[in-house]
Amino acid sequence: MTGHHYYSSSAIDGYTSLFNEKTSPTSKVIKERWDSLKSQDEPITVFDVDVLSYEFICDNIEQATKVWLQTPWHIDISEEVFLNYVLPYRVKDEPPSCIGWRDSLYNRYHPLIKDVDNLQHAFGIIHKYLMTEFRIHDIGGYPYLLSTMDSGKLKSGRCVNQSAYIVAVMRALGIPASLELIRNWANFSTNGHAWAALVTNDGTYTVERNDSIARRFNKIDSSFFSIKDTLETEFSHYGNFKKRISKVWRYTYIHNQSASTYNDSYSDNIITGYFRTPFLLDVTREYGYNNNIKIRSFGHRGYAYLCTFVTGHDWVPMAYSYSFWGNFSFESMPDSVIYLPVTYNSDKILTPISAPFVMTSLGKKEFQADTTLLQSMTIERKYPFSLISAKSWPQALDACFEASNEASFRVVDTLYLFSRTPVFRNEIEINSKKKYRYIRYRSHALRHAYISEIEAYSNGTLLKGDALGEGVCNPDACFDGDTYSFLDKVCSGSWVGVDLGNAMVIDKLVLYPKNDGNNVVKGKKYELYCFVDGKWKIYGEVQSNDYKVTFQNVPTNGVYRLHCIDGGVEEQIFTYEEGQQVWW
Repeated sequence: MTGHHYYSSSAIDGYTSLFNEKTSPTSKVIKERWDSLKSQDEPITVFDVDVLSYEFICDNIEQATKVWLQTPWHIDISEEVFLNYVLPYRVKDEPPSCIGWRDSLYNRYHPLIKDVDNLQHAFGIIHKYLMTEFRIHDIGGYPYLLSTMDSGKLKSGRCVNQSAYIVAVMRALGIPASLELIRNWANFSTNGHAWAALVTNDGTYTVERNDSIARRFNKIDSSFFSIKDTLETEFSHYGNFKKRISKVWRYTYIHNQSASTYNDSYSDNIITGYFRTPFLLDVTREYGYNNNIKIRSFGHRGYAYLCTFVTGHDWVPMAYSYSFWGNFSFESMPDSVIYLPVTYNSDKILTPISAPFVMTSLGKKEFQADTTLLQSMTIERKYPFSLISAKSWPQALDACFEASNEASFRVVDTLYLFSRTPVFRNEIEINSKKKYRYIRYRSHALRHAYISEIEAYSNGTLLKGDALGEGVCNPDACFDGDTYSFLDKVCSGSWVGVDLGNAMVIDKLVLYPKNDGNNVVKGKKYELYCFVDGKWKIYGEVQSNDYKVTFQNVPTNGVYRLHCIDGGVEEQIFTYEEGQQVWW
């Protein structure tokens, strides 16, 4: 029990009081409640040893043991697994629920598996049910975990809220389960991810989407993107992008001994806090990652780290090693990730000890930027493109551009029909000399107008006018010159258009569907960075006059990142091979 804790404050109490009411609060009420309280939040740490009663502990042991002995699989699972992954009354740092929480969850969910005698199948059934019952949804920016019983009332939250609840339910049913965590994806987003896993004598099992049984060595949860619609073959290469990991951590109840031995006095306590946390265990090997990376750096004694690039945070340590003689070994490191080996200097600043590198099936490849062999680089994005970026683009299928000289569009001419999924920028030549005052984009009756910008040209001139629309609340967003702003609260069959004021010949239309805002766009300023001699150096500042940007005299064999001076946070490192960006 030593060291386990939760957080308490008047703001937390005010927020969680919502779940004591008879009716479930709406998302709006939840957000408004935390917005009104968060400025007053001054949390204190409450340690379990100071507040949990003898009766609570005894009841937890009694109920956990009673259910465990009734399960058909208890004879096949070790006492160690039971003690670590069934018996604990908490999953992470959530407030403990009152006595009876195990009985409540057991009575609610046991009927789903009352006739199941296979542990992996039982885990899969409960997991699949809870993944549907408990929605991934924002809970008003609330930064703490709710108690298990409050989570069960709300059934909504971030992935860590959902996963912690799943683990608690599993344990109440006598199913050994753990909360697994990725601190940050190694090549995407500023966030990490959490999921629930089954722990047995022979290893860790998880459930893939649409599966109903737990299996070993599944793909890491949420590492692959998927969308509902089927895209054409030219989009197929985007489906190859997947989120990479650097380490998988498990929340444990027992103390992790390696955390107690970690003691780098030079490190930044905020950044390396994961290595000091006594209840986190590195379980990367359980997911099939067995690479052991060795770094030799003579003259460096003490701690060294492998960093990955985290958008908005630069290089962040993800694993550490200790050596007296400069021979550092990093175990269970995933491949296809660019790592930067570093140490901390006496000013608590990360200092690289070699060039960035990647491990692939072909071995180790270093990216030592060559400043004597320069190249020209043409770049289209500052962040990797994935299927999630295009998830709304198929909504444009069977949509059309129409033109009329009546504001009611009672009589229209169809200028273009979208028979294929659009891309980021869709330029459409109009071969007609007829003049029109009104232009609109109309979605299919069963689809939505998820678009960002429309441009109409006459003889090379961008036309302006008053925005129109039906089934949308902000048609001006499509004519504001911003290819990232987009229509909000869109109804199916909606349309958006423009009144040009006078009838004009339209010779070109351009459509930008809703997008992630990471394409190079005309008029914005960009900087290209290359990692040279242990630090980022700028190799040009360019204002784009197109939807790609070119930089001259850039070192070859480097690691690069593109920064938009005029806005946007997301950026990710890449290499440049055969005239193309390769994302890592």
